[in-house]
Amino acid sequence: MYYAVIVGILWSCTGIFYGHISRSKLDVCLVWISCALVSIVFAGLSGITDVPALVSGDIPLPSAGYAGFMFGAGMLNLCGSLTLYQALKRGNPGVAWAIGQSALIVPLIALSIWYKEPLQTYKLLGIALIIGGIIALAGDKNKGGTPLQKTGIILALLAFCITGCAGTMTSSSGYFSYVDKGNIRTVITLSAYMLTALIWKLSSRDFSFTLNLKALCIIVLMSLSTCCGIFLQFKGLDHLAAKRAGGIFFPLAIGICVAFFTLYTIIVKREKYSVKAGCGLAAVILGIIVISNVVSLLI
Repeated sequence: MYYAVIVGILWSCTGIFYGHISRSKLDVCLVWISCALVSIVFAGLSGITDVPALVSGDIPLPSAGYAGFMFGAGMLNLCGSLTLYQALKRGNPGVAWAIGQSALIVPLIALSIWYKEPLQTYKLLGIALIIGGIIALAGDKNKGGTPLQKTGIILALLAFCITGCAGTMTSSSGYFSYVDKGNIRTVITLSAYMLTALIWKLSSRDFSFTLNLKALCIIVLMSLSTCCGIFLQFKGLDHLAAKRAGGIFFPLAIGICVAFFTLYTIIVKREKYSVKAGCGLAAVILGIIVISNVVSLLI
């Protein structure tokens, strides 16, 4: 549970970094390429990923299929994150963030089907609250928002779908036979991030690779946040999967993430919410709390 809380706070930092990247008109893809590269180096040097043991064979390497599966999950996850970044630029950041992060219901449902994780009544109630909240948020902006804000909602919903698929793949890793004692999944995921960001950048025919001092500062902070977040994410998933409760991790982590980021937009960014949007946001957060069953976890 504690892994999920820390990871949720680290994930919310990504949304905050996105705001600084957008306002400073920095290249988000270049920032991610650099961030992933720095994170890979940090993971190896810090011992988060036990490179010597993996190279020497003291810790077995995963199969090509396993590595490819995790690489694909990483690519999908960053695609969802970059799509959400575009949504944040085009509307109310708190609304877009809540919709995009609500993708937690996808792995929750998928793992209940594939790995027979119990989908209790309270989880169904939480799913209903989240879906209702998303409808309220999207309906509020689509009805009275500008065309740009409507585009932001569409992109947030697209990010929801992509991130949901990525979350399902990532959550499944805790049920595979390979035991990742060397934490190579961290490096695999970061490598997938770097390649995905590079593809996004080159596909827009942008071949500029110049970074200023502010970009370098953001990259260093994002690298620490991203690397530690991925490492703790897999630790938490493995721990919960052993108890056949892997589906709980993302709801709890994302609940913390959405709540923390929402407070940031209200207190720091002074974002304003309509009554309908406020109710929708509250329903999403409440649904996440209900799904995570955080009260029983604390008892």
